[in-house]
Amino acid sequence: EAKAEPAPSPASSKSTDDDKTQLSTAAATSPVKDDVNDHLPPIFLVFTVLACSGFLFMYSFRDVFATGRTIGGFRDHAYLSFTNSLVFFNNEKGWKSTQGGLSAVSQVTTDANNMGGLFVRKIGGAASLVVQLQKLLPLLFHPINARWRYGHFRPLFATAIVTNLMLVAFYGMYILDDLQAAGADELPKLFVAALSVETVVMLAYLMQSRKNTKRGPAVAMEAGKTPTSVVSRIVARTTVLVSGMVALLAGRDLFFPGTILNFIPRDDI
Repeated sequence: EAKAEPAPSPASSKSTDDDKTQLSTAAATSPVKDDVNDHLPPIFLVFTVLACSGFLFMYSFRDVFATGRTIGGFRDHAYLSFTNSLVFFNNEKGWKSTQGGLSAVSQVTTDANNMGGLFVRKIGGAASLVVQLQKLLPLLFHPINARWRYGHFRPLFATAIVTNLMLVAFYGMYILDDLQAAGADELPKLFVAALSVETVVMLAYLMQSRKNTKRGPAVAMEAGKTPTSVVSRIVARTTVLVSGMVALLAGRDLFFPGTILNFIPRDDI
């Protein structure tokens, strides 16, 4: 005959509950959980950047690879009409058409095909792609040695905040002046809203991270990889020269469009 198992005593039940409580407390304060919190950025910040920058990335991608194509309804159509971009999208031959892609670029520039205007729109879309990818790629492809709690992401979001504010000011000036008069201000207002929300969220988390920043372990630099090494000096000078020239041209196009810089060869063309 099977014997009935004795019922657990109240003392053993209490000890079991205490053990479970200790295990759950240990799991909540385990080094693995602390390591994850130190390593990964806050999930709300990640989702906000993905939503706002992803929205802008979609239109930037369109400007590069499908210039003139309407993807955002009547708001986008009015915006493309204002920028005279609709003429670059040709879909008459179906899949054989250029459809505003890279194949739409002609070898000869004339007043009729307006290849200069197409180049400006594509280079503007490419620049916007770079700005959005600068924020998206570190979050989508998280570097192994980058830790949120150590402040490794602070330079990224600090520069992103400055860039967003400059874009908001740029769109704001045109919305109040030309875009609103032409009835093409609704899509740029959505751009400004996305940039503003993203900026506020990034700024809030950036200020919060300053209070919770932890110091990482001291690591000795390898020989030849110090800030004063030959490789570091070459990289620094190359970055200053190339990025400085790009910043000079971009600043000219933004604040003094049409001004010819004589020391740059063929700048008039």
